[in-house]
Amino acid sequence: MKKMLIPAIFAVVILFQGCKKEDSPVSPVEEHFAAEGVYLSTSGIPVASIFRGVSTDTIKVPLAGSTDHMDVKFFDANRNVINPPTDTQKKLSWSIADTSMVELWRHADEPDAEYEIHLRGKKAGMTTIEFFILHEGHNDFRSGNIKVLVQ
Repeated sequence: MKKMLIPAIFAVVILFQGCKKEDSPVSPVEEHFAAEGVYLSTSGIPVASIFRGVSTDTIKVPLAGSTDHMDVKFFDANRNVINPPTDTQKKLSWSIADTSMVELWRHADEPDAEYEIHLRGKKAGMTTIEFFILHEGHNDFRSGNIKVLVQ
C-alpha cells in the first residue's frame, strides 16, 4: 500500500505544480497593444514621430525651459495614427539616454494626463528618448530612439 501512496502523492504534486495561470489553456490570452510607432503632436501639429524604430525627427527642447504640452499617440501597422490604450494596466514609460540633459514630466494633478507630456531642458546638447507601453511588468511596445536637442 505504501508503495502505491508515494507515487500517487508525487503525481498530484506534479500535476498542480505544472498548471500556472499563464499556462492554463482555458485562461484568456492577454491582449497586447499592437503599435508600430509613436506620434507626438502639440495642438494637432506634428512634433516628432518614429515608425518601426526609424525616425529622422528631432524634438527641440529649450534650455532651462520646457516644451509645450505634447500628446502621445501611436501608429498602427498601416501607419494610421491611433489613440493610446485605455486599459489602466497599460502605462506609458520612457527611457532618456542622458537624464542630466533633459527630463520628462506630466501634470500629476490630472488623472487623464497619462499620455500628455512635456520635456524640460536641463543642459545643452543632444540625447535620445525611447517610449514604452508597460503591461504587467513587461513591454507591450517599444518605440526605438528619437533624438532630443536641448538648446
